[in-house]
Amino acid sequence: MDGARDAAARATAALIREEQRRLETFLARRVVPFPPATRVLMVAPHPDDNLFGPGGTALKYVAAGIPVHGCCVTDGRACVAARSERARMAGRRAAEERAVARFLGVGEPELYAIPEDELARPARQDEAVARLETSLARARPDALFVPYFLDLHPLHRLVCHLVARALERSRAELRVCSWALGAFPPPTFVVDVTAELPRKRDAARLYSSQQELRDYVADVEFAAAFHARAYGPPEASACEIFFAQPRAEFVADVLSRGLDSPEALAAGAQPVLPEEPAR
Repeated sequence: MDGARDAAARATAALIREEQRRLETFLARRVVPFPPATRVLMVAPHPDDNLFGPGGTALKYVAAGIPVHGCCVTDGRACVAARSERARMAGRRAAEERAVARFLGVGEPELYAIPEDELARPARQDEAVARLETSLARARPDALFVPYFLDLHPLHRLVCHLVARALERSRAELRVCSWALGAFPPPTFVVDVTAELPRKRDAARLYSSQQELRDYVADVEFAAAFHARAYGPPEASACEIFFAQPRAEFVADVLSRGLDSPEALAAGAQPVLPEEPAR
């Protein structure tokens, strides 16, 4: 019992430290035109994530003449249940991702096209890390945008882990900005995207595959309005928020959390379950 009590005490102490960090970050948050950068790389787990999370901020970078590059790790095929439909969905979502990049005025996206339902496999993860290392070397970003490590979607968390692996041996001086989608990261930076919301909304409509599944545009509007009410300046009606860390701190923080473990992948709103054995 003493061992169990000690483990519980350590877990409680870690939780208290985490909450302290969240509070300190929240109190020190800054409203900025965009997180400081001269070159930007945005990493999406799925097609559409780079719009939903940091899309308004991407528009502000483009308007300021700051180059924005995007890459997408999976092909997003698993949003349809029928396996016979997944290859078709992957092709459709790739076309949508390219169309949205053109609409926003960002660079042609790098589509790794790793089947979404295979990313939990170690070999596919190694493939993604190698591709991420290449993308980082090519883009040479000083601001890197990724999902928050506690996002509800396990593949969002896993991609965060894979990015940390890709950065592990790097000495690049960059800031990692974790965006909010299915999570509440403590905001280091708050970006007012009120003026950009109409264009972000129009871009969201180009993801017709997602709009057919749910009211995707309404989801984009709700998140932007919620972040404005919770964290933004009084005049803002739409905001995006980012938890920012230096590269080394991000790597150490994320890799300590076992986000690639079976337990982590099985948790959350859309758990990644073990594959059924072939028959």
